[in-house]
Amino acid sequence: MRLRLLSSLIVSIWLGTAYLSAFPYHFEFSNNQAMGFIGDESTYGAKWCQYVENYFYTRYPEKRMIFYNAGCKNDTAFDVLERLEQDVLERKLDYCMIMLGTWDGGFEDYNSARFEAYQENMRLLLDRLKRARCYPLLMSPPMFDFQTRQRRMEDESYRFRLKSMAPNYNGVMGLYGSWLRDEAYERDSRFIDTWGPLNTYTADVRKTNVEFSLMPDAVHPDPGGSVVIAGEVIRTLAMERDKIGSIKVHYVGGDSGWSSSGTSGGSISQLSGSNRHMSFIWKPRALPWAMPGEASIGVELADIDARFNQELLHVVGLAAGDYQIFIAGTKIGDKFTHAELAHGVEIHKFQERPQFKRAQSVANMNARRYETSIIPLRDLWQDVKRVRVNFPGDQARLAAIMAEVTPQMNALRLKSRELTDKIYEASKPLGRNFEVRKIYTSSELKEIEKAKKAEEEAKKKAEAEKENPE
Repeated sequence: MRLRLLSSLIVSIWLGTAYLSAFPYHFEFSNNQAMGFIGDESTYGAKWCQYVENYFYTRYPEKRMIFYNAGCKNDTAFDVLERLEQDVLERKLDYCMIMLGTWDGGFEDYNSARFEAYQENMRLLLDRLKRARCYPLLMSPPMFDFQTRQRRMEDESYRFRLKSMAPNYNGVMGLYGSWLRDEAYERDSRFIDTWGPLNTYTADVRKTNVEFSLMPDAVHPDPGGSVVIAGEVIRTLAMERDKIGSIKVHYVGGDSGWSSSGTSGGSISQLSGSNRHMSFIWKPRALPWAMPGEASIGVELADIDARFNQELLHVVGLAAGDYQIFIAGTKIGDKFTHAELAHGVEIHKFQERPQFKRAQSVANMNARRYETSIIPLRDLWQDVKRVRVNFPGDQARLAAIMAEVTPQMNALRLKSRELTDKIYEASKPLGRNFEVRKIYTSSELKEIEKAKKAEEEAKKKAEAEKENPE
């Protein structure tokens, strides 16, 4: 037994080493490479794909990643194999994220025949992607929230009210994900765990809110759950630009005034002012990763801003006192002490900043792209799937429906590309004027007024002496 355990440990260590050594720590991509999303309704209708796309749009505005959603409702790995050539491989993808398993298990207790079919079909899928030189990024199935299902069973509008679903199905999905993790390691692929974080965050919040759920129909993630999934995707990819930047300026006094050193993530220009009132232009290389308000619970749970949007402002050498920060004329927060500014203000916490609003506009544009082109395109693939399911093996019917929908698909793809061009244009960050102003106390204002009057009197006296020299 000890020998068997030791052998298993050695194999585990070897697999982990092989996996880690096969790829650079940071996920890297070249301009105009293509990324696909393969899955069921959690990919088709949920918003995690949008959120992942938004990260790439705003974090890498200088080079393009071409995205293709290949999600279909209720799909299993077998269903994906049936449409793989026409729907996926023809797109010539470089990378593909795959999240399947929810429908493969049939919502039953563990069924060995179903599990073996899932394993076989996933392996066939991965083999075909490998032959097509498309690198897979494997994702666990999301959680199944049986407590939410039980609570909604009295709701006549509940979609799955009449469908049999095993109480232990969440555990079955955990098993599917565990197998997939091992398969990913054996194939030197990356594995993205969505099941674990969704369960963990749900359990944490239910300590104080027993009705909380990130899966409102028990099966598919809501916007908050989609943020959790997207956050795990970006965390696992370990993108090099995991922060927005750090602005560091120092008051050196004298004729030099202000200097900048140690700044990262952008460039500073037009740095000027005194140790009580200073300004500069900051142009970051990227915009923050903005999420919609409806996803705020996911942003909080996954700590998106601290993990991926960190942007710090360090202003060292200010006179003692309180200060206000303005970005492009917009006041940020309330007030900050000179010590807080020297230590670093987390400006990523303030959604009123102009750069965040610009990122929100990018997210809104991508949401419209999905509504007007991506979802309609996937609905056409649903029409193709119905023919394939209802008339298995009928190639004439399949050819007829493809001939009918192909022109519509091409038009929708063109519309999507046009909208993507606009998205990338809006993703370019702009230089913004930063201003730090001292908030003067009443005694300081009196001293300033007194000094101003003394200066005016001295000026008048000098002018009088100039006009009437003795």
